[in-house]
Amino acid sequence: MSGRWQWLFFIPIFLLAVGVRLLAYSHFDYSLGTIDTPTYLQASEIKFPSVAFFTSPRSATIPLLYKL
Repeated sequence: MSGRWQWLFFIPIFLLAVGVRLLAYSHFDYSLGTIDTPTYLQASEIKFPSVAFFTSPRSATIPLLYKL
């Protein structure tokens, strides 16, 4: 099968998967109000280049993104 025909099969399946994924969530704002959000915000208030930042109860990735 040529590359063009593969794309013709892939695109509708991809769009269907994206649609199902978007409809699976009830409301997009609910994911922001989870119980973890305040703890990540507290972890982002720690001074960045310090040991405490990397040894806080939360991983350093999301608090670092909040700092940026």
